Amino acid sequence: MRILFLFLLSLNATADIRLPSKYFDLSQIVAPYKELIKDKIEQLEQNFIQREKGTLRSFLSVGSTNCQNGITLTRNELIGSIQYLHSSSVRNKKETLKEIVEYRGCRNKINFIEEIYTEGIKLEKMKWPEVRLSKTRIKIQKNEDARVYRLMTSTREEVLKISQEKIGLNKYKTIFYNLRQPVVVMIDDFTDGHSKEIVELEYQLNNVNVSFEGSNFSFNGGNSSNTRVRARVDKESAITFLDNNGQQLSFNSFVEFVSKIKDTISEKMTSFYRFGWSQSYPQTKFAGGGDLNARLLEELRLNQTRLLTNTQLNLVTLYIQELIQAVTNSEIQDKREPKKKK
Repeated sequence: MRILFLFLLSLNATADIRLPSKYFDLSQIVAPYKELIKDKIEQLEQNFIQREKGTLRSFLSVGSTNCQNGITLTRNELIGSIQYLHSSSVRNKKETLKEIVEYRGCRNKINFIEEIYTEGIKLEKMKWPEVRLSKTRIKIQKNEDARVYRLMTSTREEVLKISQEKIGLNKYKTIFYNLRQPVVVMIDDFTDGHSKEIVELEYQLNNVNVSFEGSNFSFNGGNSSNTRVRARVDKESAITFLDNNGQQLSFNSFVEFVSKIKDTISEKMTSFYRFGWSQSYPQTKFAGGGDLNARLLEELRLNQTRLLTNTQLNLVTLYIQELIQAVTNSEIQDKREPKKKK
C-alpha cells in the first residue's frame, strides 16, 4: 500500500520547464530543523566568546553559565562547537568523499553528527565558510553518482537519512529514511524536460524509540493509504493537478496533501532538536533584534497574504504553532508595552 505522486512535465525546446520546488523538494524536508540549528549557532556567536582554528569553531562561557541539561560552567569553559572533517579515496577511477560535521555541546560532549558520503568524479568538498554556519550541502550534483546524508545522535543512532543516486544519464532517485524506516521515494527525470515521481511507502513506526539527553522519543503509527495524485505542466507552463481518478484538483488541495508527507518527517526533526539536542546548550536569544524582526515581519506578511487570499491555510496553522513553540522556548520575547486596562 502506498501513495504515489506522479509529476509529468512536457518538453519545451526553448525553455527548461521544471516543476517548482515549492510543490515537493528535498529542501522542504531539511529546512525546518536546519534553520533551528543555524539560529542557535548565531545566538551562541552573539552571547559567548568565539574562537576559530582551521575547521573548528568553538564557543566559550563568559562567566558562570547553566546549560539546559544541568551542567554548570565557569568562565572560558566550552559551551559548544562545530567541526568539519573530511577524507577521500580513489578506486577504479571512482572518487569517494566522506564528510563529517560534528556538533558538540557543554563540556565538549558530542551532541549530534551530520555525515555525508559521495561518489563520483571531480568531487568538491563543502566550503568551511558555509559549514561553520551549518549550511550543509545535501543535494546531489551533476558530477556525482551517489550522495548519502545521515543525521545521527551522539551514539550514532540514525534519525534521518537521505540517499540520492543517479539511475540514468539524467535521472535521479532519492529515498528518505526516518528513524531507519524508508518513508518516501522521489524520482527526478530530466531526460525530456522534467518529470517528478513521489511515492510514500507503507511504513510502521510502532515501538521505535530513540533516547537523547534524558529524553525518550517514541513514534507510533504509519501509512497504509493508497492514493495517487498527479501534476502536469504543459509547454505554456500551465500546471494541472489531478487526483487518483483523473479528476482535477485545486492547487491548495494538492499542496495540503503533499505537505502531510513533509510534516511526517520535518515535525519529528524539529521535536528532536527542541526537546533533545538543544538541551546540550545554554538558553540563548538574539542580541538586539533588527535582523530577527526583519525575518519575523517578512514571515508574518507572507502568512497574512495567505489568510487574505484564503490559500495554504494549513501552512498558516503550522506557522502559528511554530511561533507558539518559539515563545515557549524563549526564542521570541515580547518587549511591547503592557496593554492598559480599560
